[in-house]
Amino acid sequence: MYVADQLDFESRPKIELHVHLEGSIAAETAIELARRHGRDPKEVLPLIEGGYPGRFTDFQQFIDIYLAVSGQIGDPADLRIISEAFAHAQAKQNIIYTETTFTAITHVRGGMDPDEMWAAVREGLDAGGGNVGLIVDTPRDNGVAAANRTVEMAEGPTHRLSAWGCRVSRGRSPRGSFES
Repeated sequence: MYVADQLDFESRPKIELHVHLEGSIAAETAIELARRHGRDPKEVLPLIEGGYPGRFTDFQQFIDIYLAVSGQIGDPADLRIISEAFAHAQAKQNIIYTETTFTAITHVRGGMDPDEMWAAVREGLDAGGGNVGLIVDTPRDNGVAAANRTVEMAEGPTHRLSAWGCRVSRGRSPRGSFES
């Protein structure tokens, strides 16, 4: 029987079908983003010895780190940085196609211009050299108005989206509003 070793696995072409862009931010990049905005990474990022834990103690710890890291994204330049780093990392792992989820409404609610946001994400993904399909999502617990706003923002020929998603977050699922 053939058993693949790590090098063999890394050299083979792969696809990855569920990655959240904001959840893919390397610890080093999160530190860079915090510093770009004048924040002390030790105060705003719950890192352990400068990195993420090898294993999360529970789902809440994962969510806490995800939200703290996502909170360092302050402008379109940050989105370009993380998008390019993500695409480079995928290409380096010989991941020939990725579908990544991006929660656009979070950034727009934070004051980002939608056109600048989309341009930054697409420029970063293209510069990174990876073949990345973009899925824009909205948390269902943000309500129908946020979902409609997300769809409006996503409509446009330059965004090149693969799909639109509506997901449950933080354990709540107000499904009724979306069932028509």
